[in-house]
Order: sequence, then C-alpha cells, then structure tokens
Amino acid sequence: GRREGLLAGEEEHGRDLDMRFSSITGVVSTEEKSRFERMIFRATRGNCFVRFAPIKQPITDPQSGELVEKSVFIVFYKSVSIENKLKKICDAFSAHRYSLPDMDDAPAVDRMLTENAQELVDS
Repeated sequence: GRREGLLAGEEEHGRDLDMRFSSITGVVSTEEKSRFERMIFRATRGNCFVRFAPIKQPITDPQSGELVEKSVFIVFYKSVSIENKLKKICDAFSAHRYSLPDMDDAPAVDRMLTENAQELVDS
C-alpha cells in the first residue's frame, strides 16, 4: 500500500514531463541536408527524430553573399547530452538555429507570430 501511495502522486506529473520531447529547429543548406541528417543519426545512435522541409526561394548566405538553396529542419530528442551533440553538429554545418516557444504557452506563440509578421512587413 505504501509504495502505491508514493507513486500515485508522481504518476500524473512525472509521466507528463517524461513523455515530452525537446526540439532544435533551424536552417541548413539543402546541399548539406543528407550529410547533416546522417551525422545526427550517427552521433545520437538514432535517438532523434529529424524532419526537413525545403525553402521555396533561395536565401542569400550571410557569409558568402550568394543565393543558396536551404531547408528548414526540426530535430526532436530526449536528453541534454543529445542536445549538446546536436548544437555542435549545427555549428559544424553552419546551420542557423532558431528558438521556438513551448507550444503549450499560447501567449508566447502569439507573440512570436506577431513579431515574425512585423519583421516580414518591415523587410
């Protein structure tokens, strides 16, 4: 009976947090996409879920000034050690990382959408 009592309260909170994934999002050169994905798979031993989407228009590379085809990526992962590896891989591939607000935080999501819309109007 005592053991059940200890676990009963933790189950509601602990299980919810335990099932959450963290994510890293960003933009990488479409040319480097397959190497980038393979490096992530090898470094994390397949313990990530990676998705890409091509960006329709070429983007001016800030370093070279040339137009480059790029893809948006999102990587879902569970541990801090994987996060550190992913950040190093992003840096090695010159992938620009973007932060996303927690999707459960509706005001933060609305704020980010408003800021991005304003940035598009300004440019």
